[in-house]
Amino acid sequence: MPDGSRVFAAGVDPQLTLFHRIAGRPGGQGDDAGCWTYIDSKRPHTHDVRTLVLVQRRAAQPLLLSGGNDAQLIAYVAPLFLKVGGGGGGYTSIYVFLMG
Repeated sequence: MPDGSRVFAAGVDPQLTLFHRIAGRPGGQGDDAGCWTYIDSKRPHTHDVRTLVLVQRRAAQPLLLSGGNDAQLIAYVAPLFLKVGGGGGGYTSIYVFLMG
């Protein structure tokens, strides 16, 4: 997220994962500097996720877009990622057709 307290991650699987930074002591180093903790994950793709982008919008909440080897472009309203239910619901598939 824009404040740096949350990170969305993906890799060589169909999973999107959200991590949250737990603040440490002010000026702390090492273990006192804080740590990252796993919050939740979703599996909207059928194959590897290849790209993630967080789109900041002026008059609306930011969108998390993910693209994968399955040729799907998936859109989440980023702050609502945790409220999205499992079973393939709660996000929008965007279909892109290339004309050539």
